[in-house]
Amino acid sequence: MDRADDLIEFYTEGCVRHAAQSWWELFKHDARILREPDERANILFCAQECHAQQQWEWVARFWDLTEDLYNLGYWNEYAQLDRACLAAAQQLGNVEMQAAIYSELGWLAMQQGALAQAHALVQTAYDLYSQMGNLRGQLIARRYVATIAMAGQQWEFARVQLEELQNSLHAALARDDPTLRVFLTRQIDIVHDSLGIVLQQLRDYAGAERELQLGLAGAYARGHLAVAISHLNLGKLRIKQERYTEAQEFLGDCLAMCDQFEFRAIGADAQFHLAEVAHARSEIRSALELARAAWQTYQTLGAVSNANRVADFISKLSGR
Repeated sequence: MDRADDLIEFYTEGCVRHAAQSWWELFKHDARILREPDERANILFCAQECHAQQQWEWVARFWDLTEDLYNLGYWNEYAQLDRACLAAAQQLGNVEMQAAIYSELGWLAMQQGALAQAHALVQTAYDLYSQMGNLRGQLIARRYVATIAMAGQQWEFARVQLEELQNSLHAALARDDPTLRVFLTRQIDIVHDSLGIVLQQLRDYAGAERELQLGLAGAYARGHLAVAISHLNLGKLRIKQERYTEAQEFLGDCLAMCDQFEFRAIGADAQFHLAEVAHARSEIRSALELARAAWQTYQTLGAVSNANRVADFISKLSGR
């Protein structure tokens, strides 16, 4: 029995920790490792082994992978690792990490169409942030609540939430806290984008244009994904305005950027809206090709509501 215990301890303390150290260092050296199926599977298996062996510090360290997994569209792996990291955060008593993961899982649930679950998860995050007096977390959770309302097409409720949040962000910025300035500016830019989408749905196209252009101006400092999203949103507005040439330009730029950086979810959104442009121009074959490509990506991601929306579009175009 002692020998068996020694072997278990050797595996846990030696093999698992050594593998975790090696994979984590490889990821830190080059995050592109997650784009390779075998390497991605191995690093996630290592994280699972750390979880199984209750190596909580190492499980928590693997949380660094989750943002890249989400942005690359590996949502199943993202959810699996996020839940393991949540267990680690609970075991380690890291309340801030717990709150952040509840927010992340809430966002993913929204993307997958489970809006009630999404709201419950984000509310849990907000409550934890409030207990800690964490202003950053509270503001992000409020933005998520508004975004979930947008996903549920509660446009007027979302507008009120976003405008109140915008006021709170500007009030916080006016206090001139240098530790919060970059964060608050980033959140204001994101809210401009969201409010632009909402105003578009409420047919306030002038207001939508103003907000989306403000969002785009701030997106360049936030990186390629933010720029791709801003181009997507402006493309959608141009469709509403029946300015299809401009819509195609914005959406084409978005899709090219998504292809380059492997932003699969946003790329699928761009493909679907390009299909709408093609349909408006009576280019049915092109519309079907684009819509089917978007549907395939949504299916792979598990984005159920988006997949169903595109399936309805394909069915109508096919005359079924």
